[in-house]
Amino acid sequence: MSDLGKIDNIKKIWKCNLACLVLLKAEELKFHFNFSLELWQIEQGGTPLNEVLGKVFNRKTADALKRLNLFTMVQLISADGSELITWSQLKLCKKQSRRGRKPRWFIALENCLIGDRSNRKLIPEYIISDYNSLALSIALQAVSLDKRKKELVLVENKDDDRKIFKIIQKGKAKILGEHYCNTPLADPNQFEIKKCKGCSGNTAKITGKIDEEVCTSHFSWNKILGMLPRSYIKEGKRILDWDEKRISKRFKSE
Repeated sequence: MSDLGKIDNIKKIWKCNLACLVLLKAEELKFHFNFSLELWQIEQGGTPLNEVLGKVFNRKTADALKRLNLFTMVQLISADGSELITWSQLKLCKKQSRRGRKPRWFIALENCLIGDRSNRKLIPEYIISDYNSLALSIALQAVSLDKRKKELVLVENKDDDRKIFKIIQKGKAKILGEHYCNTPLADPNQFEIKKCKGCSGNTAKITGKIDEEVCTSHFSWNKILGMLPRSYIKEGKRILDWDEKRISKRFKSE
């Protein structure tokens, strides 16, 4: 590869592009690549959304799908291949606000694909028998190394159980966190979170404006799956919008 810098008549824009330099050197050596057409074809899988939507598909719908980076039907089907995800789940996966009405094109998909409205199970002909590798997932943000930030994080235990913690103190190897319990609400993508009163006897007194006992635990950085979205107060409850089933990627701290 050391000879790449010796190629004559290199355009300035190519000088720092390794791929271009390799191709130029190959041409200089009279070496040619012979690729088959099949190698350039990208396998997306599933039926294109424009075919499923039929008459509902128009320019406005096409623009909306492009913004959401959606192309095929399987992207909107759960990982186990049995049900259509909800509009709220889609917006969560795309890190967008769930406010506003459900669009016409998504309602059309529900009418076309869902066989049982009570559990969103698909019509048999649309069920995917194998694992759906194109299913959408939520990518959690990495936890900051800034010790001033006290994020709400999702932590994985030894038995693959996941728990929510509010960071109290950050160390080089370990983090001290305050455990929060989560209770599902009517909306499948909403949970009420409350401070745990001591599920494992791990209690400590936190001194501040008001002294209080909280359930705490130490855990290592590599046990953190990522930072959860900010909670908010609604009707006297602290609400968290998330969908644990679609969290699939582990992030290290930045």
